[in-house]
Amino acid sequence: MKVHEDEWKAYGCSILSDGWKDRKERTLINFLVNSLRGSVFVEYVDALAYAKTGEKMFELLSQFVEKIGVSNVVQVVIDSASNNVLVEHLRQTYTSKAYRRPHKSKINQSDRGSLAASNPNIFKAFDPTHCFNMAAKYIVGSLAASFVVAYACDYIISDKKVFGGTIPGTVSNQEWFEETDKKFQAWPRVAGPPVVMNPISRQNFIVKSRTEA
Repeated sequence: MKVHEDEWKAYGCSILSDGWKDRKERTLINFLVNSLRGSVFVEYVDALAYAKTGEKMFELLSQFVEKIGVSNVVQVVIDSASNNVLVEHLRQTYTSKAYRRPHKSKINQSDRGSLAASNPNIFKAFDPTHCFNMAAKYIVGSLAASFVVAYACDYIISDKKVFGGTIPGTVSNQEWFEETDKKFQAWPRVAGPPVVMNPISRQNFIVKSRTEA
């Protein structure tokens, strides 16, 4: 590592940041440094407990730039179109340039989200970040795959709000319900009785995932 650090000081370096997912679909933010001597992995951040907003990414990258040395950093390369605000923050804070390589799919979604009709629905969509974090905090063992957890969260909220919590043991921690309730209050209301698709099969799906865990 010492030879790399000497290279950074002598000729400068580039900071690379990218989000990876493991087999359980948990997100890790990796930080690497590239120089004439090559690329080296330095550290990672477990992003399970928070959303990767522009402000949070700016905070993490700022800390990493300080760790490497502001005078050593030539450029910062990021890989997320949702963090456009980060580029301007980095330019204002440091003398280095920040380059962004966005995903085309995210750009397309951003364009659709700018439409007045779709914008409210996108921003009121359920974000399971807090549920994932609480699951990792309270359950014994590892999390199930993300799509399993997403179905479980969906059914838990429906059971508590629509059926009054008739399924025993669905929610064992009040913090879980209080957090999801904040999202439920922001959902658009639709006239007519509430409808839950395939509640029985979804219940079996949750029980199966618990047994397998």
